[in-house]
Amino acid sequence: PPNVEAGIRIGVQCYTQRWSSGLVTPWIIERLRFSVEMAAVVNDTKHAAAWAATADLMAAAFAKYHVVPASGQLPTHVADVYDLGEPNMPRGYSQAGQTVAIYTGLLDTADAVADLSYAFPAPQGNPPSDVARWNNPTYGYRTLRALSHVGMSRLAVEHLKQRYARYLPANSRNPLPLPLQGPWGGPLPEYAFSRADGNFAPGEINPTQPIDPTGSHGWMSVPLVWLHESILGVQWTSAGGGTVTVQPDAAGLPYVSGHAVTPLGAIWVFYQPSTGQLRVTIPSDVKATVMLPKDVAQHKQVCS
Repeated sequence: PPNVEAGIRIGVQCYTQRWSSGLVTPWIIERLRFSVEMAAVVNDTKHAAAWAATADLMAAAFAKYHVVPASGQLPTHVADVYDLGEPNMPRGYSQAGQTVAIYTGLLDTADAVADLSYAFPAPQGNPPSDVARWNNPTYGYRTLRALSHVGMSRLAVEHLKQRYARYLPANSRNPLPLPLQGPWGGPLPEYAFSRADGNFAPGEINPTQPIDPTGSHGWMSVPLVWLHESILGVQWTSAGGGTVTVQPDAAGLPYVSGHAVTPLGAIWVFYQPSTGQLRVTIPSDVKATVMLPKDVAQHKQVCS
């Protein structure tokens, strides 16, 4: 577990093999369920049934040992670690630890909303002092996905802007002089421990950064997955992208516009809440269920 969690900030790290990780266990459950879907596609019913049964057992154990009931002002939440031999040890509460468990369905919706509202309070999702802030780039995606999963997409957009503003061109929080920013902004993204986290003085080197002068450690790319599947709202519903659902979510933005790529061609989406205009262009070989945007209604019609 220490190797799996390397570079991921949580409240309490797993330091012994006796400890169970609230961060890693939902990954395994999620991937077992992915495996069930893939096995079903190739008619491997034996493995599909076995993996489904294992995922269900792990989900039940996760609910028993890793989901901490609400107490006082703390909502029901996922603990970072659990030790069967020492159940009263400090267990940790982190933003990262809540994310995968929520969109994998390991917390019910009401508990998930309360949990995320505490760990990512409005207006921008900065955590309270008793919750560890996410830092790893893949948790940028997982955070945004979890917030959208429970209908908190407006907060997701504000959180995205808050965490990424310093890297965007011409943004007031970008510390580089405008002539040095270029069309893609700057500075290079910080990875594990930001200057703000460490209270580093101007010009002081951040010693926690990986040796990667290109800044290509995924910080700037992972939110794109969320923008495609949650904001444009394009999600595959069958192998190969032959069937998809399309349901854009403006999430407080003035409009949503872009395309998502499938093996059968690009799906273009434009939605402007102020006019109610929704345009979707679908390749001829793709069958799509196009639903009205989330801020309008949940009606749908089937298009081809």
